Amino acid sequence: MGSTSSGWQIITSGVLTATPARGEFGPTTPRAKYPLTCEGFARAGFEIYYALLNLGLPIKLSAGSAYGVQPTPLGWSRIYVHTATDSSPEAWFKALEAGHSFVTTGPMILLRVNGLEPGEEQRRTRFPLQAEVQLTLLSTVPAKTAEIIVNGRAQTLSLTVEASNKFCFHARTTLTLDSSSWIAARYLATHGDTIELAHTSPIYFWNQNFLPLPASRAGTEYLLGRVDSLIREARAGRSENGSDSTSNVFDNPEIRHLTLQYLEQAKKSLVLKLPP
Repeated sequence: MGSTSSGWQIITSGVLTATPARGEFGPTTPRAKYPLTCEGFARAGFEIYYALLNLGLPIKLSAGSAYGVQPTPLGWSRIYVHTATDSSPEAWFKALEAGHSFVTTGPMILLRVNGLEPGEEQRRTRFPLQAEVQLTLLSTVPAKTAEIIVNGRAQTLSLTVEASNKFCFHARTTLTLDSSSWIAARYLATHGDTIELAHTSPIYFWNQNFLPLPASRAGTEYLLGRVDSLIREARAGRSENGSDSTSNVFDNPEIRHLTLQYLEQAKKSLVLKLPP
């Protein structure tokens, strides 16, 4: 773990949970929907992550390459965490848990919305709300666009290079939020055989009664399909395509039984969240 002068600290190992879709969900699995490339891996992760966030699950970002399992290079991704002035391990993990972070394969992406940073939230918000978005990207290669994600839907922003720093790019926009929302920023661009990728944790805006986000039926059905797939794998003892390994296959009958119990509980919970 290292640090930067601005209070952002970096770790180069962990578990990558993030990287998104375009608010379009369907019954297909990520493997069937996305190619086995770095970009396909990223967009499949985006889809699952956004669907979970839209169900009100405040999952925080972390990072890891998945090297040997996915078509990503060793050390491909890492995570920066904003600890302000305290650089102790305890402060780092506390900030990680709070979501003061972004994952990246290189570029640094910084987001502020109405003065809030990733991992922060505004409660008892009156809607509609005007959200002033400020995005900064630090990149060694020229960058033309980045994206703002609101409740899983992407809006492209044009980047302007800073006059005194050719590695610094900025974008601003104003959004109108009609109800409880989460906002994140992402950058994705082709770079040789791989991609340059950066993605922030969300900033939350909650209504006066702290009610959850409006649930998406398509997103909930998508997650139900994924859970059903895991249940089938656990019961059959093999992956869906019959060849690749899966973490859901166990030789121990007791562990398999417990896993199926958890998956059935998850399925029941998702069914209850299905909008009419």
